[in-house]
Amino acid sequence: MNRRPVTSPARRHFMGIVAAGAGRLSTIAIASSLLAVTKTKTADAMGLFPRDDPNGPSPHCFAQGTLIRTADGETPVEDLAVGAFVMTTNGARPVKWIGRQVMSRNGSACWHPSVVPVRVSRFAIDDQTPQRDLYLSQEHCLLIDGALIPVKYLVNGCSIAFDEDAKSSETIAYFCVELDTHEAVFAEGAAAETFRHWGGRLTWDNLEDYRELYGTEHEVTPAFAPIYRYSGGRAEVGGLLRLAASRFVDVRDPIQIAHDRIAARAMARAA
Repeated sequence: MNRRPVTSPARRHFMGIVAAGAGRLSTIAIASSLLAVTKTKTADAMGLFPRDDPNGPSPHCFAQGTLIRTADGETPVEDLAVGAFVMTTNGARPVKWIGRQVMSRNGSACWHPSVVPVRVSRFAIDDQTPQRDLYLSQEHCLLIDGALIPVKYLVNGCSIAFDEDAKSSETIAYFCVELDTHEAVFAEGAAAETFRHWGGRLTWDNLEDYRELYGTEHEVTPAFAPIYRYSGGRAEVGGLLRLAASRFVDVRDPIQIAHDRIAARAMARAA
């Protein structure tokens, strides 16, 4: 039985409009003009930008219980100690801090949509990663094809999806791992970024302990790899245009390339 690709309702609606109204010739014309832009412009021009925005994402990262690879084996993120050596894509590095943020709600309230974790299912990325289901905050980046991409952009509703079980939980706990430099650690076997200072406000529950050790002033931590995310609604519309045009000429951005490959893998495994 043939199965349809895993796509969002917005994409299906947009693709239907393109197929019905634009036609092959006009789509090729769009593709040609977009291709010229992407050859000469940086990722910023495509609505993607390094994550240095002071109004950007909060620092929570890994869900409680996430196993992080250390020099002595795998350890739950909440049990990591300052000074312990974790394995990164650049070798073993000592932990500087484990930030903790536990959020609570009363029984009648609903979680804000941006708080709900994303589940990256076992083997969603490839035949080896992640080794077990991985739960991350939505803005937490995975290292894919040499770039860091917030996991929320990789959601396909199947192999990568919002955690429905968390929506009924009374608490959600996030932990972030800070090293002396920005790196990618192995979380459930998948390469995922560590915390880096980006200029925003820290909201850890154990912030006072952190300040006693490291003070209150911190410079923006350089990213070790390009970090891509959409800058707003216009950028996402531009992404949909590139997606439609890529039916003829591949002008997808790095987020779309990674998303489509992972979604195609999910569809193939479900077949």
